[in-house]
Amino acid sequence: MNRLKDVMVADPVLAHGWQTVADVRRTMLVNDFSELPLSDGASEGTWETVKAKGLAAYLASEREVRLGRTLDAARNDEDHRLQICKLRRLRRKRPSVRCGTSPAERMSEPTPPRSQT
Repeated sequence: MNRLKDVMVADPVLAHGWQTVADVRRTMLVNDFSELPLSDGASEGTWETVKAKGLAAYLASEREVRLGRTLDAARNDEDHRLQICKLRRLRRKRPSVRCGTSPAERMSEPTPPRSQT
């Protein structure tokens, strides 16, 4: 039987609040990530992630200007805020996902198998 440390990544790739949106986007594209965890809040037991879909929505307008903003600035943008998902660890349960109005909350629930008749 494998132990958790045998299957976990020793040095995960993280996004930081001081990084530009362009840097985070490049990291996601190069590594083929659909989401990237933020280092902020990890010590508090709450993880936050940037999702590729949220990043694409954020960059839909004013792309050149927004690519140069830091993640912290993009999170607090008054015109169009970058959506950050929160992963909160619960005892005895799997992590819950808080992503605003995103369908990610529904995706965190397992889909029951279809019965074939």
